[in-house]
Amino acid sequence: KQKEVTKIPQMQKDITQMQKEVTKIPQMQKEIAKILNMSQTGYSQYETETNDIPTDILKKLADYYHTSIDYLLYRTDKINPYPKSIVENIDEKKRQKNSFQLTK
Repeated sequence: KQKEVTKIPQMQKDITQMQKEVTKIPQMQKEIAKILNMSQTGYSQYETETNDIPTDILKKLADYYHTSIDYLLYRTDKINPYPKSIVENIDEKKRQKNSFQLTK
């Protein structure tokens, strides 16, 4: 006599939802990669930590997701971005001309 397997409806629903989400990952990666002006494969390598993410890409991702780079790098649990620096508002030419120096 074969044992009847009882499926738990909620569990089946969760598995189906997870499968749907997993199939969306490549499409989501393509969209983000397009925003970053790169290939989906290149972006995927950042997500899988195969390659380190350059600072300029981290800045773009933090701006896109409205969060901080620290949050993206798991250095904080606070999702809110930091207030923008006044230096951020100065255009690149002025920044180079004035050559701000950072001190500790």
